[in-house]
Amino acid sequence: LAGKIASIYHDNEIALVHSEDHLLMDKFSKKMTDLLAKQSRELNVKLIFEEKLIFLLLELATGTRIESDVQFLAFGAKPNIEVIKILDQSLIEQNATLVKTKPTLQLEHDNYTHIFALGDVTNIKESKLLIVLTFTLMSLGPETMMVPINKGAAHLPIGNMVVGSFMPKNFKGKLL
Repeated sequence: LAGKIASIYHDNEIALVHSEDHLLMDKFSKKMTDLLAKQSRELNVKLIFEEKLIFLLLELATGTRIESDVQFLAFGAKPNIEVIKILDQSLIEQNATLVKTKPTLQLEHDNYTHIFALGDVTNIKESKLLIVLTFTLMSLGPETMMVPINKGAAHLPIGNMVVGSFMPKNFKGKLL
């Protein structure tokens, strides 16, 4: 996501703060995480590893402060709606763990048009920022994840191999 934002907003500083010492989870190869880090840096994304944001502040655990106009908080595979619940319980869909979001990705509330939600936490059915594809082909295994970098680039790890942009671009289509 940081790469996609950086490829559109060239003049803005984009920072990605991650609590681990590398991108993605440990189950992905070092080649994959190194390629993602390299391409992110080429898009001038500032990668900050082994840090955590202090709750609701743009201050890192080491005291580093980051000024920004927009913040995107992501906390793993399970949609984390706690921040939005604290902000306004009415923004959470009944019987769901999804945030009410306009098609523009803004929160669905007139008082919070300056706050955006992205990815699995939104109630937008077509949210395709990170795609998990399930295949039945044995050679690919049961689950394959494609990581988009920007409009024309993505990585697709298959076992210990990382497929460059050609195959993922065909999967992504023109929408991503």
